[in-house]
Amino acid sequence: MIKVGQRDEFGGGRKFVFHNTAIQPKGAFHVFSGHVNPNTVTRNNIFDCPGRLTSSREVETPCDFDYDLFTGMDRGIAKERHGIGGNPSFVKSYALEFYPSSTTTEIKWGKVPIQQGDRTVTLTDPVTTVPNPVVDSGVRLPNFNDDYTGKMPDLGAFELGRPPIRFGRRATGNLWAPWELH
Repeated sequence: MIKVGQRDEFGGGRKFVFHNTAIQPKGAFHVFSGHVNPNTVTRNNIFDCPGRLTSSREVETPCDFDYDLFTGMDRGIAKERHGIGGNPSFVKSYALEFYPSSTTTEIKWGKVPIQQGDRTVTLTDPVTTVPNPVVDSGVRLPNFNDDYTGKMPDLGAFELGRPPIRFGRRATGNLWAPWELH
């Protein structure tokens, strides 16, 4: 769950939520909690959480949600023009990972004719490989994600083709305190 501030009229000030990967398919029910979260701007996030993205209650200070992947049931007030979601088949047919791959799988529902050599066979609900929808689906945020690879930034915290993000001591050259070396 993402902590977004207070519940007053302005929600503790403007909140910017950029390039996060919240993968909780069996965990938290709401991404932004069940409270009204005004004055929020989101871009290039992956919200793989069941339930609701935001509150359904309209707010005076508008929010700006766009270019996000949401796999849950209800976006609430978050109406995205360029977002990915709305229960497309790929969302239900594969498990998201923290670091994106260039392809993923998708179920083609129904009977699908497949050519095998000189004959055609019919498969029911075959699994096919498709381009990953989170790759190159984001929007450029000047001075924030300028080092993306590909046509556009990827959604989520990790950019395909860039080195993995390093956390903790590994981010600073693997520094250790003297008492930790023994």
